[in-house]
Amino acid sequence: MTATLDERAAAPRRGEEAPSTTEVRSRNPLRQWLFGWPSVTVGAALGTVVVGLSYRLSTLGYSAELYYVTFWAGMLLACAPAAARLIAADTSRSARLGMILMLGVVTAMPKYLRNPFDPSYHDEYAHWREAVDVTSTGHLFQPNTVIPIVEYFPGTSALTSSAHSLSGLSLWSSGVLVVLVMHVVGLFAMYLLGEEVLGSARAGAVAALVYAINPSAVYFDTQYAYESIAINFFLWTIALTALAAGARSTRSRVGMLVAAVLSAAGCVVTHHLTTIFLIVALSVVVVTAAVRARFVRGPSRARHRTGPVVEPDGRHASP
Repeated sequence: MTATLDERAAAPRRGEEAPSTTEVRSRNPLRQWLFGWPSVTVGAALGTVVVGLSYRLSTLGYSAELYYVTFWAGMLLACAPAAARLIAADTSRSARLGMILMLGVVTAMPKYLRNPFDPSYHDEYAHWREAVDVTSTGHLFQPNTVIPIVEYFPGTSALTSSAHSLSGLSLWSSGVLVVLVMHVVGLFAMYLLGEEVLGSARAGAVAALVYAINPSAVYFDTQYAYESIAINFFLWTIALTALAAGARSTRSRVGMLVAAVLSAAGCVVTHHLTTIFLIVALSVVVVTAAVRARFVRGPSRARHRTGPVVEPDGRHASP
């Protein structure tokens, strides 16, 4: 009798839907902790400490085997909880965006810990010098003796100087902040591109994850240099173009295209090689769309013009 009453109490009332398996799983406290913000935050914090420890072991002269294993253990600890939550089937869209934000910060962390207070890589010295000269003179296009072509692509120095004026941070810290922000928003672009092209939020999440953990994004494209800024303009231009193609209203399509043009302009004034690759990528998109319109939509239009075929007995023949 008691069991029957319990079953009636647990059963959904008339007009209510029974909770789905996904909802029941999401209410599990242990699951919420393991795949929610607590575990993600703790993992990111501990992983950062372990990565910092690996650098310390390298400085103290320990074997490469030890500090490499320590480094990758730290990266796994920092990234795994966020990655698991990001690609889980029952993750909401807002939670996915939060996990992408966390992954962006975590994957920028190894490079930041290497030289947080001053430049270290070759290109970083060139761009830091350019930012100093632009800020001190108040004019763009300052000559650069380290990498002369930097003079003609002022996007990085302009963003750095602007961040410096707005935040009050040092020029170096302002440049690092700009790179971090662009790195994170680039992951959002990859997510939206994957979601639009593959037709699934989960597929977009996987695309963002794969891009976030690739070695170039973790180290090369998080240094203070023009390619680190331009690659994210590149990603946003492609993503906005894809979103414009799939937009349902003219207003949305125009808005996306305007944003894509502005993003492309940002790429053009920041890095020459990325701009060349952007032109190639957009050309491929245009050619692919034209071919698809010719060979995919063409036959369907032809069938529409000719009308259905009618058999002698009056039935419509399938096309």
